[in-house]
Amino acid sequence: MPDSTHLETTQTPFICMRGITKAFPGVVANDQIDLDIYNSEVHALLGENGASKSTLMKILYGFYRADSGQILLNGEPITIRSPHDARKVHIGMVFQDFTLMLAGPSELHSGRFAWAWQQIHQPVAQSHPHF
Repeated sequence: MPDSTHLETTQTPFICMRGITKAFPGVVANDQIDLDIYNSEVHALLGENGASKSTLMKILYGFYRADSGQILLNGEPITIRSPHDARKVHIGMVFQDFTLMLAGPSELHSGRFAWAWQQIHQPVAQSHPHF
């Protein structure tokens, strides 16, 4: 009986990162990283501190630019030069360092957080009704 966790798919990944490399002075943070994300999947990047998990996600979000590699959105090459570019194609990021978040206690209590959540969640809910 085939292992259901390894079923082959002909579906195009929603996001495809190929050969992503990013170096900083004295260190190669990401070296030829490949990642496929399909619709309706949830992923977790696990690794030790300093393993460059955040660097990879910041490249996808446009916070950093890869030194080499390619990002595809629904099979088409895309250039993400900034977080604004990422948000235009519904790619968002929740930073692990919460001091980078714009919402402070006053925004949380004033309803601005709920508005921001709706702006993020609504496009996802429209394209994925089970969310």
